[in-house]
Amino acid sequence: QYRNTDLPEQVQADHRWAKKFLLTMTLWAGSQESLWSIPDATLLTHIQIAFKAVYPEMNLTIVLNGVIFSLTVQRLSEWRSNFGSTAIAIIIDFLTSNQECDSQVLTGLLLKNFTFIFEDMDKCDPAGAFCSAFMLQLLGKAHLSVINGHANIPSLKTKDLTTRGMAGVITLCATAVSLFS
Repeated sequence: QYRNTDLPEQVQADHRWAKKFLLTMTLWAGSQESLWSIPDATLLTHIQIAFKAVYPEMNLTIVLNGVIFSLTVQRLSEWRSNFGSTAIAIIIDFLTSNQECDSQVLTGLLLKNFTFIFEDMDKCDPAGAFCSAFMLQLLGKAHLSVINGHANIPSLKTKDLTTRGMAGVITLCATAVSLFS
């Protein structure tokens, strides 16, 4: 397993790896419909594009299972797993702060018809889908805070991804909340 100290010296010399490159790759990965199973070839291509944009002075070809590829995959794995632990914390906080209803009963009500995804859990209006406090809090803590400061890379459409490219990450939020409710 690689460590950041295995990165080329030029990459270690400043904070672009953590403050630009990884944030950008996380933004891109969050836009993928199936962010659990991004094909290696697709990931490799996008890592190369992001790396060239963040490190234009380096003429480096990223290779499958090399240090840059492997550390990017590792970071994306950590980011995905953070959704589960963050969802657990949000749900535990909600259930322990709500003393009016038994937590098992409340959990059942939240899961019934996926009520937990709606802004108004009494109406379950499709216009308010994915706008519940659970979803917004998880999206903010586990994703938006992580991508803040990403690089602007037109070929990856990063500007569009910040506003419209959230399909994968919204699915991940809904899945995490439903699994841990």
